[in-house]
Amino acid sequence: SKGFMRALDIHTVTTFGKNVWLECCLSRFKSAGEFHLLLTVNDITDRKKMENTIRESEIRYRTVLEASLDPIAAYDKKGEVVYVNPAFIKVFGWELEDLLDKKIAFVPKENLPDTERMINRAMAGESFIEVETQRYTKEGNIIDVSMSAAVYLDCNGIPQGCVVNMRDITEYKKLETELRKTQKIQAVGRLAAGVAHEINNPLTTILATIMLLQEDTDPKDSSYNEL
Repeated sequence: SKGFMRALDIHTVTTFGKNVWLECCLSRFKSAGEFHLLLTVNDITDRKKMENTIRESEIRYRTVLEASLDPIAAYDKKGEVVYVNPAFIKVFGWELEDLLDKKIAFVPKENLPDTERMINRAMAGESFIEVETQRYTKEGNIIDVSMSAAVYLDCNGIPQGCVVNMRDITEYKKLETELRKTQKIQAVGRLAAGVAHEINNPLTTILATIMLLQEDTDPKDSSYNEL
């Protein structure tokens, strides 16, 4: 048929023993009433090496993200989620399909302004670490998280989105609250001990004086019982 073309990438070895990738394009054209085939061969070895390097890099970074124990989410430049790692699913319950092209009640209303500012900072190329905030789980529970984010760029250095790490610090915050309560109790105890010491000094003098007075007073005297 008119415009017929077939393309195929082939890996082969030249007569010089060099491993190469070739792009073979077969097309058909008509000349003088007859159909002819034209085979074009291009050396695409360098392109294949670049593709393999990029593929290996993607596999390496995806492995790192998926092995992380902390929830991680990647956002595009429109602020929409494009990737979540297994830890994110485990902690929050949201699958990637739940978040794609949907408005999910993931961020508590009171945290929305700060979250938007953080996303804007990241998209402007400013990374940040360990900012404490809160997030909803799929079950509707609110958990405390420590957020860190970094922007990712394309080959031209233009921001294309950001990667956000959201460490679950709920238990840490509970322990922090308990520690704060304990410290308050300890402070009250130290204050009470100090007050008791201050009161004990004059009381000692008073009691000693009363004992001396009792020794000088006849037990039959009405003031003895008073003392």
